[in-house]
Amino acid sequence: MNLNSAGLLLEIVLANGELIIPAGFMLAAALLVAGEALFTGVFTILITVYRPTWITTFDVRRYRLDRGPRV
Repeated sequence: MNLNSAGLLLEIVLANGELIIPAGFMLAAALLVAGEALFTGVFTILITVYRPTWITTFDVRRYRLDRGPRV
């Protein structure tokens, strides 16, 4: 459990199960998340295209889900 989910759980417990999240907060959070995801994705694509040696942690064998024979 990360710190954010622990904080949310504590907030729910302290509010006796009634947690009211304002609509404006949800809209602002959605806009921030979308902007950050777009920026991170574009930045990663640019680094991968122009400076592929900077992406040193990518290894197909590390991220395969089937754990089959290695290529």
